[in-house]
Amino acid sequence: MAVAYLRLLLSIPFLSRKQMEQIETSIQSIFNRIFESDDIVLRPEMTAFDIEGWDSLKHIRIIVAIEKHFSIKFKASEVVSVKKIGDLFNKVREKMEVASGPK
Repeated sequence: MAVAYLRLLLSIPFLSRKQMEQIETSIQSIFNRIFESDDIVLRPEMTAFDIEGWDSLKHIRIIVAIEKHFSIKFKASEVVSVKKIGDLFNKVREKMEVASGPK
């Protein structure tokens, strides 16, 4: 049982801290471009209510830009489940971990 669990753990890909920082930096750049502002500093606990001008159209633009930048696709249910910036960081991380996992 312990051997099977260890094999499972070893098969799960994990992104390095540097890779996670690169994801967050890229998402920050996407937000800056879409909102045409360098004044926005993303924090995991932030929501759309914390960023002036974040409406449904900007939300779609953000998701599309992230999908294009990272070459990933979100399901509609994943997009709807994103409530905070930290959720968005985690969804991208999860997608990137799956993409970089064992083939």
